[in-house]
Amino acid sequence: MKSQVSVLNENWKVYSKKLETERLYESDDTLLYQGRRFYDIQNPPFIASIVKIAPKLWEPLQIIQADLEIADRRQTYFHPNYFHITLNEFGWQDQVNTERIIKKMKEFLQEFNPFDIKIQGINCFERIIFAQVFDETKTLESIFTKSLNEFPQLEKHFPTYIPHISLVKIDTSEARDIV
Repeated sequence: MKSQVSVLNENWKVYSKKLETERLYESDDTLLYQGRRFYDIQNPPFIASIVKIAPKLWEPLQIIQADLEIADRRQTYFHPNYFHITLNEFGWQDQVNTERIIKKMKEFLQEFNPFDIKIQGINCFERIIFAQVFDETKTLESIFTKSLNEFPQLEKHFPTYIPHISLVKIDTSEARDIV
């Protein structure tokens, strides 16, 4: 008998919409994410700082996705390569100074020590079902707050920081009911 995760992996291409235009990359540990919004691929790349989720944590998140997918296959289930915790969203590449962002992020991230997170439970925003992320040391929140000081324009986008890992893009109004 196959595990849920094995079945999910085998059926990924058949039943799930993989975000082909999304791309995660590491460049000198800058924690930058560059990708095109899946709902508007005509835009230039979007720049954000992220914490990538280690592959060893993918399976528990995929099990949650598999359970959600059993309840409703009509949604977009993010590929594990996409799993991350967003620290900040800076904007479209043609509207921000990427070099300055990289320089400043490298500088102030050195002030933070390694920390543990706990992934527990699911919740949803208007268009996203996510795994909740808890950080007892509040390091993620401190990074977010420090980012607001370094990049004041960020405050317009997210005045309150909610650490999370996006699992599902909600495509139908009924999807919120499964959470």
